[in-house]
Amino acid sequence: MWLLVLAMVLPFSAQDSAERHVRATEPRILALVDAGLSRSSTFRRLVEALNVSDVIVYVEPKRTRQGLGGYLAHHIVAQGDHRYLRIAVETQGSQGRLVPLLAHELQHAVEVAQAPEVRDAESLERAFVRLAVKFGCGGTTCYETQAAKDVEHIVSDELKRTRLQRAVTDRFTAFDVNHRAHRDHPREVSMFWLGALGVLGGAEGELNRSRRGNIPVLLCRPSR
Repeated sequence: MWLLVLAMVLPFSAQDSAERHVRATEPRILALVDAGLSRSSTFRRLVEALNVSDVIVYVEPKRTRQGLGGYLAHHIVAQGDHRYLRIAVETQGSQGRLVPLLAHELQHAVEVAQAPEVRDAESLERAFVRLAVKFGCGGTTCYETQAAKDVEHIVSDELKRTRLQRAVTDRFTAFDVNHRAHRDHPREVSMFWLGALGVLGGAEGELNRSRRGNIPVLLCRPSR
């Protein structure tokens, strides 16, 4: 049974593997981690917290439990100076949806890192009983923490804001390049500003819509 939970300059895949405590080999997972590190300060803090802890997390694509965006099974390997976890997350979809799912699971890993007494399946479950709201999910016992839900929403908002910033930057770059050509044509300049405001309004609307719901991402114990 496996445990399925999961200021950077170099791409995640280019860093020394001995220094990384969030590890993956699947290119789609590596791309999600790179996106999180480059676009979300909250995601970076999660990875940094794990890097200085005794917890090492292996992340892999989720191939089971179709109703969940990601999950953590109640199993942990404690060997030498480290504790080893494994998480699984979806890999099909947009980074704007998948990176927050991964951040959610990394928060669960951080919760384990903050509980040094957790060294086996039983102590892991006791820790999450204390932290989480317990509820049933498809024949398994699941736990969810408010911290992980909050992290998912925060990272989602951060990704949307960086996308907004890039869109506005692109608009201003285009304006700067073409300003001289259009300076004698006020209508073209006005149309530019209307377009820039449209980008801002659309992104803010998307941020508000994202707060109305989220995909389940849980810590789960598989049924035996």
